[in-house]
Amino acid sequence: MSNYFDNVLQHVYDFTLDNETNEATLHYGGNEIKCFFRRNNDATNNRDTMILYHSPFEKVKAGSLIDFRGKTFLALNDETAENNIYFKNAVVQTNGMITTFSLSAEDIPVWADNANNETLANGEMIKLIDGTLRLLTEDCEQSRKIQIGDRFNEYGRSWSISNIYFKDGLAHILAEVIEDDNPEFSYRIEFVDFETTAKPNTEVQLVCRCFRNDKLIENPTLTYSSSDNFLATIDENGKISYSENLGEVYFIVTWNGYSQITETVTIAEEPAEDEITIYMQTLSEEFYAIDVPYQLEIYACRNGVKDLTTPIRVYAENLKPADESYLKYIKVVDKTNGTYEISASNSEKLNRSDFDLVAKSDEYNVEARQSIHITPFF
Repeated sequence: MSNYFDNVLQHVYDFTLDNETNEATLHYGGNEIKCFFRRNNDATNNRDTMILYHSPFEKVKAGSLIDFRGKTFLALNDETAENNIYFKNAVVQTNGMITTFSLSAEDIPVWADNANNETLANGEMIKLIDGTLRLLTEDCEQSRKIQIGDRFNEYGRSWSISNIYFKDGLAHILAEVIEDDNPEFSYRIEFVDFETTAKPNTEVQLVCRCFRNDKLIENPTLTYSSSDNFLATIDENGKISYSENLGEVYFIVTWNGYSQITETVTIAEEPAEDEITIYMQTLSEEFYAIDVPYQLEIYACRNGVKDLTTPIRVYAENLKPADESYLKYIKVVDKTNGTYEISASNSEKLNRSDFDLVAKSDEYNVEARQSIHITPFF
């Protein structure tokens, strides 16, 4: 019977996972996690937590920061073995970011409330009763760089860190409100291998390199927008989806209040490839004129139209029965404007021989040729 229920539970779990197609990423480390979220309906819960469900093969420890659809969540406990089908963690969405004035710690997502357990609204200015802020984040290399006395701005106020300790995978930080301070930060966003042309109905990833005070920042929290969603949209991870419509569009990337605009992208159908052919005037009779030059029209054609801008080579080859070394006695001279002059000398060496006159475009790998017979002139 237990196997039956396990199979049913496995089916339900797999069905939910497949239909919600949720892929989260560990904020530090970048490992992907296939999971889904459910809101915690516990009425006594003052942290507005959610439950993260994932397979036993995914490792989500207490304190893990998890990025999902442009938001970051903090795991409050180690994964719990609900059964042998899935594990779960209690998580809470972070509501702030720490960057110290000294840049000892940068862009660390945190969940914060005041010392009396009144949760802060994300991005709103909060007046605390006792001026003390409590923050939680992952115990990791980045949070270990935070020092007592470090200052930062968040929630519309300036703060000084008064205490910090690490326990059970979490960094516990206490901060006191201080007089407002504004450090000098300079921001720069660079776009990597950004293409200014695109085809309709295609997708591309926008890749950014972000600098604060000329220092490259890993995993910055960015927001994206498009100048025209009719032409292209960009999701919370920077993936651009061009629509079937043609036109021009650009994208805006924002980081800590600083915005950078990409170059304009032209969305257009790729033009059809040109057809290149070679025209060679055909000799109407055998090549009688030893020592007397003949002139022929030879040129490239682009889509059936004479095109003198496409370079071609005109030369002789396949001399027989005379020795191939005697090809040097056959002269091909470009007279410009698509006219070539062909002549042969040394009748003793070339008399009654044949050769191929070849015109070739190396760029487009097309050619034209005709066989010519040499007879003496009487």
